[in-house]
Amino acid sequence: MSGAVKQVLAFPGGTVLDGAWVLGLARREPVFREMLHAGDALVRQEAGWSPLLELRAEGGPRLAVSVTFPLVVGVQVAALAALRAHGVDGDAVFGVCAGEVSAAHAAGAFGWEDALRIALHGGRSLEPEAGRHRMLITWLPESECAALLATLPEGAVGIGARMEPGVTVLSGDADAVAGLERRLTAAGIRTRALPFPWGVHVRSLREGRAALEAALKGRASLPLTRPMLSGARARWFETGASVAASHWWDMLRGQVRFLDSVPALDTVGAPLLIEVGPVAEMSQLAPRLGARAISLETALTTAGALS
Repeated sequence: MSGAVKQVLAFPGGTVLDGAWVLGLARREPVFREMLHAGDALVRQEAGWSPLLELRAEGGPRLAVSVTFPLVVGVQVAALAALRAHGVDGDAVFGVCAGEVSAAHAAGAFGWEDALRIALHGGRSLEPEAGRHRMLITWLPESECAALLATLPEGAVGIGARMEPGVTVLSGDADAVAGLERRLTAAGIRTRALPFPWGVHVRSLREGRAALEAALKGRASLPLTRPMLSGARARWFETGASVAASHWWDMLRGQVRFLDSVPALDTVGAPLLIEVGPVAEMSQLAPRLGARAISLETALTTAGALS
């Protein structure tokens, strides 16, 4: 991709949402609040549950993949609308995991309604199979993880994400992942189980593909109005390109390649990453890889200097 890019809107993946934080932002940002309510109405109509009630629930939203994915995308779509209302729009976008759906919307591939529908159908398609999987962060380089996985039955566990050097996320069969956690802990290697009762980004996921592609049939991507860096492919979709419906299942079962994607930012002039999400995840990780980044809160409070 040619040409310098000054700002990239960056959409992180699935995370445990802090409902109080989201609702607090809704009280301060009217456009954010309006989009949350619009998304709530769509999900109520098409899925029969309420994102707003989930955010207000004592103890936080349910940790179900069919709930978390559309919640994350709904909050990101609302945050994007709030940033645009402040004059912050970015020259390009970058997305990982569920955030790649939001990034495609921001790049003009489809409207916010279809972004939410893709997240809804994507989450549904993963259940119940993803519930038989788990994810584990290991403080080991990919090469050592690959050697470890070679001792397991083929396909039991795979490398789910490459986030930074020396840190690898494993994903696969829940019992096999638990066994790896015990082995690594006994060997004195640091690990941390992700707090979700499911696992994605693993090639053994197969059951939901047909259901997802059937649900998305006829929802063709429009040509992108700005470049999109895909965290699943670690490469740019150029302006004018389209995102095939098959991309979304490939994204859900393929690796998150954040570590491989960051160097692609240098090819467009080392732009500033503006995180579009409720958790300062990418904006904390990116600087450790040499990229410049700010959180959503910072972007909203300094919008005048960014626009």
